[in-house]
Amino acid sequence: LRYQHPSLRVASKAVAWAAGGLLVVLVVTWGVLRIVPPRNTVILITKFTNPSGVDEARVTRNLVAGIRQVIADNSASIKVKALDNAIPNEDGNGSAIAREIGARVEHKASIIIWGDYLLNPEPELEMHFEILRSPKTYLGTGVFESYQPPDFLQFRLDLGQHLGMLAAFAVGLALYEDGQNLEAIPLLETAGNMIGTALGSGMERAVRLYRGVNYLTL
Repeated sequence: LRYQHPSLRVASKAVAWAAGGLLVVLVVTWGVLRIVPPRNTVILITKFTNPSGVDEARVTRNLVAGIRQVIADNSASIKVKALDNAIPNEDGNGSAIAREIGARVEHKASIIIWGDYLLNPEPELEMHFEILRSPKTYLGTGVFESYQPPDFLQFRLDLGQHLGMLAAFAVGLALYEDGQNLEAIPLLETAGNMIGTALGSGMERAVRLYRGVNYLTL
């Protein structure tokens, strides 16, 4: 239908222009939100489950609580988010799924932690760290540009013995990623207490790596 009165035609054009302008603003805002880095370093923790698909040992809750306690004592710039979904890894694509979820605009995670666990025959936790920020070089810009910390870490840990040291490592890693290198030192040192243990061997390599890289960036 066409508006017969000139003022109505002007009004209809104004509404159309306003709607178009709003659409442009929304599209631009969405794009900006996707590329602007978060003010805080965000650790996203997904749900940990046993082979039956449930978290009967409350690993997720204990891990989130432990990391939040360490953060409360060390840094206000790190935030922890818990995701009530497990990352499937039957086809070996759990890393790609986790990274896609962590990069979503509603999360904008710097680090995403995911995995699963067994209670029998011995309690054992398989944990994956995905580092979503662009990794720093070991010795700064222009030096060994291709020699960078890995953006993926995986290790198997004793479920009870290592959970506290794991929380220290997670926060130390987040502080390192956030450029708070001095603050990261005591936490990475705490995580180093598992060095020499059998199930902590995978994490031992990661702790040694980031402890050394952190010192080099001071």
